[in-house]
Formats: sequence, C-alpha cells, structure tokens
Amino acid sequence: MAVLWCHESTGPSDMHLAKGHDGPIMFYLARTDTPSLSWFKIWEQGLVDSVNTRWATNNLIDNKGVVEFSIPADIAPGNYLLRGEILALHEGYKVNGVQPYVGCVELTISGSGNANPAGVAIPGAYQNTDPGIFFNLYYPKPTSYIIPGPPVYTSGSAPGSSSSGTSGVATPAPSGGGSTMFVYDDKLENGFEDYSWVTTKYHCAVPAYSGGCSYGFVPSSWQAAYFYCAGCIDTKKFKAVEFWVNGGASGGQRVNFNIIKGNAKAESDFPLTTVTNSQLPPNTWVKGTVLLSGFAKGTYDGMWFQDASGNTQGLMYVDSIRLIAY
Repeated sequence: MAVLWCHESTGPSDMHLAKGHDGPIMFYLARTDTPSLSWFKIWEQGLVDSVNTRWATNNLIDNKGVVEFSIPADIAPGNYLLRGEILALHEGYKVNGVQPYVGCVELTISGSGNANPAGVAIPGAYQNTDPGIFFNLYYPKPTSYIIPGPPVYTSGSAPGSSSSGTSGVATPAPSGGGSTMFVYDDKLENGFEDYSWVTTKYHCAVPAYSGGCSYGFVPSSWQAAYFYCAGCIDTKKFKAVEFWVNGGASGGQRVNFNIIKGNAKAESDFPLTTVTNSQLPPNTWVKGTVLLSGFAKGTYDGMWFQDASGNTQGLMYVDSIRLIAY
C-alpha cells in the first residue's frame, strides 16, 4: 500500500516535508477490537546511505510525499489503526529535541491470515534518551543509526523475530568487541551467566518479546534476577543498556535496575518506572534504556533487576537485553 504525507495541502506544489528534517519513518498496526491498543511495527527505514548521508525522509521528499510498503500477508482479518511516524532529528542533539510527525488511518484487513503479533504500548515504547532519539544528526557524521521501537514483524515469523530494530547501514551484529552485544535473547549469551537469587525464575518463559523465550521471574523480598559476566560491560565500548520488560498478568511491579561491580551496585538504583517512562502495564512489552555515560569509565560485571517492594509481586518477564555500542 502507499501512504501520502502532506505538509499543507494535497496539491502538487506541497513540499510534503521541509528539507533538513532528516530521520526515520516507521509504520505500526494495532487492532481496535481489544481493550487497549497494542502496536506492532510492520515497516521502518532509517539511515539508508551513510556515505551520502541519506535518510528515509530524503526518499519521501524525492517521491513527492509517498511511502510504499506491504502489510504482512498473515495478519488476521479485522479492524486496525495504521500509525505512521516520522522522527525529525535536526534538534535531536538535545533531550526532548526530536520532532515526531504522527498520523493514523482506520483500515480493515481481510483474508485468511491468523497472526496476531505481540505489540508494545505507545506511549511507553520510546524514551527521550533512546540512542535513536537522543541523536546528533550533524557531528560526528553518522555511520550507523538504531531505529527506535520494537523490531519489525514479518509474515510467518514469531513476533518481532525477523529484525534487530535497525535498517540499512544501521544494522549492528550482535557480538562483542565494539558491536552491539546481546545479554539475553532466548537465552543468556556472550558469557553471561544466571547468578539470580530469586525464589521463582524461568529461563525460557512465554510470552516472548522476540524469538521464542523470555526470562521470567517473581520479584520478592529484595531478591534480584542477576546476569553476571566478569568485566563484560565496558563503558568505553558500550553507551547504553537496552531491554524489554512485561508486567505479566498483574503489572505494576516495583523493580530497580542496576549495573554491578563485584557484588555491589555501581550507581544509585534505576527504577523501571523511570527507565521505561511508564508503570509496568499488564501483558504489554515496554522498552527500558539506561545510558552508561553517567558511570565511571571502565568494566563492570553484570546487571540485575531487583525487587523494590520487600513483598512478593506478580510474575514478570524481561527479554532482548543488549548492550548498545558507540
């Protein structure tokens, strides 16, 4: 299908988007026959040419405001909202400087599909300090870009399993040594081990944000889900920790995140309500991001998600934990 973005009118003289408003474009779908909207991403485009510094928005202007994409063929029939987003990054070098341009269209999908992909809450899917939102468009010249939000759902895949949330030249390989590195993605990876001291935990739980498994645990009595790897978190290589959390059937859990040095917290606690910019909603994935710029330069030994209530709370899930490289 094709979507036409307009600036002031639908006429041929409309400029569609002012030049210099460089940034990514994304499209989401959400069913409208559910109690709350759960948005899953079906298309995205970001930095498409790092040599000539061309963005998705440059393609939009060249195509006179038209963006073409396909809806995954296996989406279940029903009534949906289609959400289009442009994130203009020309003032993204300052917190809250990004300029979002958002529009929604009602549509009905027909056919024999049966896929109902897992989605995210909006607001809640982005934070103002996400690497793809708090982003300097001008200096240094960008060679890569991490598109905000969840991975793209593609027909026939598990929800979000087909993409790392990046596009074009922005795609980082999930490995160490200066590249984005996964801590948990269906299982603990890259040398991280489970040092958790929680009474109830599940190494491969459902629901999953991506792939087939998430890490499930019951936060209780100041206990923590603790992922350990001696010296693996290097603040000279990595600028942020990114993860997705789901409040399960109850939601509202009070949990703190922290980076660990030895067996001690490296900084004051980061409440999940702060790093996800929302209370943990039930049965919905929200993204958390913790910037490492406030930590002393050096190596750290792990991370944990610690109960902050002193009581037994509901089963919750964490998935797609990764260290974002510079």
